[in-house]
Amino acid sequence: MVGSGYGDPLDRDPELVLQDVLDRAISFKHARKIYGVVLNAAGRAIDTAATDELRKTMRADRLRSAKPVSAGRQAGKLPLSNARVVMRIHESLDIIEHQGEFSIACHKCSQDFGPATGNYKREAMYRVVEKDELTELPPPGGRRSMANYIEYYCPGCATLLDVETSCPTFENGKFEPIWDIQIAGNAIRKAATLASDG
Repeated sequence: MVGSGYGDPLDRDPELVLQDVLDRAISFKHARKIYGVVLNAAGRAIDTAATDELRKTMRADRLRSAKPVSAGRQAGKLPLSNARVVMRIHESLDIIEHQGEFSIACHKCSQDFGPATGNYKREAMYRVVEKDELTELPPPGGRRSMANYIEYYCPGCATLLDVETSCPTFENGKFEPIWDIQIAGNAIRKAATLASDG
């Protein structure tokens, strides 16, 4: 398996995934397991219908097996349709404005992630994925890896937003999402002004 990438693996162009397989950058198995791309038996062509169905199933499985980061999260909370985008802050997240208030919203489905100056992960869904299960590369000698991955998803469309590495042995079971994007209020207001002028 190759190193980290950009964006949700299920959004990667299947043709590029096929090229990765042909270039031996990823395996036939990981094309399906990570990217949701189904190839023919020879591994040289994409089964488009099967790929679409697998990706749909994988997205549904994400939300079925995930939990809300914040217990009080309001499921299905969406911004109003006439909100305007002020700035893109992430591959899948925008800061939007509605009636003078700024929020973070999913670029794909408009799911509301709370105030623009807050930690969007608190409004996300998450699940813990065992590193050994995902990579199928456990340490030698029958040991297990100390680390897990924490995947964060949009509650609306199941887009993968971020992945953190967690070591439960050292963290005593405490879970606190890393605050990886924090935009200052004055920067948001400036971007809103520029968006209005543009």
